[in-house]
Amino acid sequence: MRLADKQRLLGAMTTTVLADGRVAAAELELLRAICATLRTPLPVLDLNRLGVAPI
Repeated sequence: MRLADKQRLLGAMTTTVLADGRVAAAELELLRAICATLRTPLPVLDLNRLGVAPI
């Protein structure tokens, strides 16, 4: 997969995880696992700055 495609995919997944204003530990773990599989760094998610509550 090309780098641009990986970035677009991770951007879409991050948007999906943050969409409801809450982030479950399972969502973050899944995002981490996918990033590891794609050999792509996990995007920085500053939940406090984004106004997202961890659940």
